[in-house]
Parts: sequence; structure tokens; C-alpha cells
Amino acid sequence: MAKAVFRSGDHIMIVTLPNGKINIPGGHLDFGESPLDTLRRELKEEISYALSAEPQLIGVWSTVRSSEPVRLLIGYLIDLPEQRPFTYTEPAEPGGICTWIDRNAIETMAMPAYYKEFLTAAFNHPHGTLRLDRHLSS
Repeated sequence: MAKAVFRSGDHIMIVTLPNGKINIPGGHLDFGESPLDTLRRELKEEISYALSAEPQLIGVWSTVRSSEPVRLLIGYLIDLPEQRPFTYTEPAEPGGICTWIDRNAIETMAMPAYYKEFLTAAFNHPHGTLRLDRHLSS
């Protein structure tokens, strides 16, 4: 899957779904689609955002759980000069709410460990630095 963290200063944007789960904009690759094409499509579908430039690659995470197939998360960072409102419009998950959160809130939130690491990496990511093949078991 290709996901993007929107960062503005010390805040990032997350989506809280009606069932209480935390989501990050982006989604699964369709057959023959590049991760960047997936990100463009998913951001448009989910939050009506059109990429104007290629986002920064933060890294690639894999998750291994005994009960699920291996998942690969390709993480991108989109820096915004200021927080802007987003509306979550994903038809498959109606009712999600986009919220800007402070970096200190990540550890206290109920979300998968690889999401926490991804969001923390987004806060700590300097321009021009890549972190590749980070493996997590959760």
C-alpha cells in the first residue's frame, strides 16, 4: 500500500474512522499501478487532494502477522506550509474525520505499531534522507 503523511510544523493529519480506527490517506495498489500512481489516485478519492509535485519517500515498512499476509507500506511525506481542512470522502469508509494532531499524541493513540513508526518517521524526516526496508513484527 502507498500512504502519505501530511505534515505542517509539529502537526500531522490523520483520519479517524467511525469505528474508532486511525487511518492515513492512501491505499492498496491496483494491478499494474506504481506506488506513486496509487497515491495520486487514493488522495484524490479519499480527501480530494491533487498532488502537484512528487512527495518525499520516507521509507518502506513490512509487517508480519501469523494470521495475515505480509503487508508492505510505502510511506511518503507531504509538507504543507499551514494546516488546511480536509474532508474524508472515501465511499468504502464513510464518516471518517480528518484531524490535525500534535506529534506528542502519537504514542497515546490506538493504532498499529507500524503506523506509529511511520508517523514518527514523518516528524523526524529531514529533506533528502531515505529510510528503506524497515521491518516490524506486530
